[in-house]
Amino acid sequence: MLARLRRSLGAIGPGPRPAPPRFGWNLPEDTAYAHRLPAFSSVLHVFHGQWLGIRAAAGSLPGEKLAIDASRALPQKQADGLVAEIGARKLTRVVVHGMSDSAALLVRRLSAAGLAEQTFLVHHGGVAQWCYEPERKLAFQAIALAEEGHVKRFHILKRNHGLLGQKSFTPMLLNMSPVTGTPVVPHSRRAAAVFLPGTEGWIKNLHGNALGAAMAAGVEEVLHYARKITLPEPWQARLKHVPYVDRRGTFGLMAGSLATLNVSLTECHPMVALESEAVGTPCLRGRLFLDALEDHPYVRTVEVEDATSPFEIRDVLQRVLDIPAREREEMISDYLTALNRVSAERYGEFLGL
Repeated sequence: MLARLRRSLGAIGPGPRPAPPRFGWNLPEDTAYAHRLPAFSSVLHVFHGQWLGIRAAAGSLPGEKLAIDASRALPQKQADGLVAEIGARKLTRVVVHGMSDSAALLVRRLSAAGLAEQTFLVHHGGVAQWCYEPERKLAFQAIALAEEGHVKRFHILKRNHGLLGQKSFTPMLLNMSPVTGTPVVPHSRRAAAVFLPGTEGWIKNLHGNALGAAMAAGVEEVLHYARKITLPEPWQARLKHVPYVDRRGTFGLMAGSLATLNVSLTECHPMVALESEAVGTPCLRGRLFLDALEDHPYVRTVEVEDATSPFEIRDVLQRVLDIPAREREEMISDYLTALNRVSAERYGEFLGL
């Protein structure tokens, strides 16, 4: 079944990944799935090439895009060149998503050029991650930049996170779904499979997702990217490792599966669910504690109250799969329409557009 699914999606083997450039303007992978809204035409989103979740979130938003390198320091001369280019392109708002030494340097150089009032900082991450020194360093860097007045507004992607008082923007900046262009695959042509795109680590709760999916009736295969998922027999036999190809391949695997599972233990607003929903495939999730649309029928259908319970994951998956396909698709479409509208309104308020 997996081979048939991959053939139908045109999947190819992974190739070598070259080192990313120090920066890149409007790269195809960052603009291909973006919404186009005239009000955001002079907005620039800055993010890091290596941090795929944040990059995907920024890539779906309307506006121009600048990918920078998270690992190699940006020389000040190049940072000043980027500031000059921002002026030459007549970009009136700069949104920096995530933090690094290079991002901090760019923010400071924008401030030195008199552009602090046009610079905005979005930190994708929560306090729970501060137990890791690198995460804590980046969060504290972002907070310090805001406190020192180098940006106009600061946002932590969590509900009601007004850490810096009036400097903080507290309505959640909800992510937008990607504009994939991938057609919805009819239910009859989908494999009897569910897809786990998460990577290794306790946060993604991969074993709980895998076991819950493997126990569900009507699920013959549990496709996953992570290499190290091990379950007791007989459930192990349902697991099938799928090599990662690219983001387009991920959309294809989602579109060809019955459901995507992303019942994680702590998240901000994960793009995994939005990517799956964009191709018409439901995505199970744990409680996200967003501040909008949490009572939508789709959310109530796919949300797992106890993310640590594979039995609850199994039961919610079964509930989702028992809904007629047309009804599921309409529910997903209605949710995404509402979500994207709220996201655009809030980003517009955040940026003063």
